[in-house]
Amino acid sequence: RSSDLATDAYTSPNEDLLIALDIDNVYIYLISDGQLSDRPIGRIKLYEGERVVMAEWAVGSYVKHWDRHFKGRDPLKINID
Repeated sequence: RSSDLATDAYTSPNEDLLIALDIDNVYIYLISDGQLSDRPIGRIKLYEGERVVMAEWAVGSYVKHWDRHFKGRDPLKINID
């Protein structure tokens, strides 16, 4: 199936996470010692018509800024395997 093929991927600045996309899902993988985990630790199902348009990582002082920004909202819960 074409939905099983990654269409894009993003690595964290610390190179400890990889976010992979296919046409239906966002997958979260761990990276340890330069090796990608065999299975994703989390998955976010995309609804019909949804698309990922960018990825952005917060580091340094920006972490507190974005944490405060999103704390007052209804965040998406991700089940980690």
